[in-house]
Amino acid sequence: MVNQEENAMDAKLFENFDFAVLNSLEYKEDAVREDILTPILKKLGYQPYGVNKMIRSKAIPHPFVYIGSTSNKIFIIPDYLLQVDNLNVLVIDAKSPKENIREGKNVQQVFSYAIHPDIRTNMYGLCNGREISIFSVSKKEPIGIFDVFTIDENWDQLYRTISPIALTNPSLLNYLPDYGLCCLKLGIANVDHCFYGIWIDSIIRMNDFEYTMSSVCFDYQVSFDFTKNQLSELLMYIPLNKREIVVRSLFCYPFKYSAESQEECFALDIRARIGKEIQSNENEDYLPLEVVDFM
Repeated sequence: MVNQEENAMDAKLFENFDFAVLNSLEYKEDAVREDILTPILKKLGYQPYGVNKMIRSKAIPHPFVYIGSTSNKIFIIPDYLLQVDNLNVLVIDAKSPKENIREGKNVQQVFSYAIHPDIRTNMYGLCNGREISIFSVSKKEPIGIFDVFTIDENWDQLYRTISPIALTNPSLLNYLPDYGLCCLKLGIANVDHCFYGIWIDSIIRMNDFEYTMSSVCFDYQVSFDFTKNQLSELLMYIPLNKREIVVRSLFCYPFKYSAESQEECFALDIRARIGKEIQSNENEDYLPLEVVDFM
């Protein structure tokens, strides 16, 4: 059965939207905001509430307006202020389809929002219904221009530019899904998994009795846990020219063998089962496999 959430993610974002309406003089920035920008932000993971929050029309005082010697509370209102864990990460404004959002007064206006003392985001953007332009406060030219008409084809690049993860922890975008956790979710945990010629790029001695090693298999990251008693069996299958380096690395601080190139990796045949305990760190959950034997 196909997951309904996956169906929603796979659906074309503007499949039933008639872009001809952008040519109408009556189609203005408020329509662009609600019909186009809001669905894009929601699909990126922002909501009016929660951890990844979009704040609509936040009024912020203009810091430079005085009449005579009296300061006046004149407010500027960006369409969206995006936050992740209460941290301001992006301010973005909608403009009418006829407006230039690559340069000029519109870009200057949203830049002034981004550097406002009450905002202070490193990124800002604009959308006119036809395209989205994304800027960094430290660069003059846009860091990304995204055609709304082909947004589905370019979604990955947009996600890698302004999604909550991209704006707070971009290194996670390169994480591969965990093989063990995926198998557990699919309900195929209680069987042997045989890996033939799998390339090992690291081995870590976790303590005096336990070791773990990792590899990439079918676009998944897979971890194999094994015991001190199985180490001697493993060493038998490591090529002689690498075996001594592996042993020395595991028994000297930091007790880790890491291959720095493909030539330093080695291939193994492994039979393993999905482990019993999900591991967690600050970035992800993962489920190591337990080695049954090396073949």
